[in-house]
Amino acid sequence: MKIRYLILSAWLACGTVAATAPAHATGRWVGPASLEGAWRVAIRPYVCATGVDVPNAPPVVSYLLFGRGGTLVETTSNPAFDPGQRSPGLGTWERTGRSTYRSVIRAWIQFDSAGGRYKRGRQVIDQGIEFNEEGTAWTSNASVTFYDAAGEIALAGCARATAERLD
Repeated sequence: MKIRYLILSAWLACGTVAATAPAHATGRWVGPASLEGAWRVAIRPYVCATGVDVPNAPPVVSYLLFGRGGTLVETTSNPAFDPGQRSPGLGTWERTGRSTYRSVIRAWIQFDSAGGRYKRGRQVIDQGIEFNEEGTAWTSNASVTFYDAAGEIALAGCARATAERLD
């Protein structure tokens, strides 16, 4: 009788551990959505104080690559930059909750733009990311800050984005 009880207890314990352990399929995490991988990100600037989209702002698409260990590479199609004016972005990311993350991207602004909007210096994008329930897409809100060559804030704004994984 004791042996049956011990076997049943061990079997239930193994079943409980297996049911609560992270699942893996083909080497990929199947638990809460992972940010690792490549994403197509559609970005819309908005007025920070009101949350209203900036009128007539050009559509912007960026590609973000989130690497294992918290590294990040970004490139943008933003037509507001002159050709070659902005470097690719490099940054870091971290998980902040079950389905939330934070990333910070830094890029060089190589020279003043012809229209004078962007000055030589750097851009910093600090965003909070939240996955949808399925873990297949995410949305974010970001602060976007431009610093001049002396390190002073030259321009600041906000942006929201939607992202879908690249296959």
